[in-house]
Amino acid sequence: MTSDEILAMKPGKELDALVAEKVMGWTWAETDSGLEGLFPPQEFAIHGFKPIHIFNDLGHLHGMPEYSTDITEAWEVIDAMQTEGWAHCVNSVQNHNYPQGIRHCCFSRPKDHIQEVDVPYISSEDKVFIHGHAKTTPDAICKAALLTKDAQL
Repeated sequence: MTSDEILAMKPGKELDALVAEKVMGWTWAETDSGLEGLFPPQEFAIHGFKPIHIFNDLGHLHGMPEYSTDITEAWEVIDAMQTEGWAHCVNSVQNHNYPQGIRHCCFSRPKDHIQEVDVPYISSEDKVFIHGHAKTTPDAICKAALLTKDAQL
């Protein structure tokens, strides 16, 4: 998925599932009954997450944390990124490059942990800053995390 495609995604179940898989470590698998579902990592199950999150016959995901629309769930994404050594900044954008009211999230890390890829980033002498922006803070956090994951070695 390109950075433009990630930034164009709307908040909701599709973005939540992508974040669960790419950022939070969930895995797609088939259940005993033949349904495809997303399974959280073992440590998440220990902390009270439901053991399975399945698409129903209408294509809706049940039990998936609402990372892109719920700020409490979005902070779980921040926590996961911090565990991997990423610093973060979350704020409202107040400059001429974005419309007023746009929310912004940035993850940063020393350059030696990053490869050159097609994601929007700013580089200083020793760090890389990867940015995501959206109309809401949870959405911006999710997009910045996905872009950051694309940039990791």
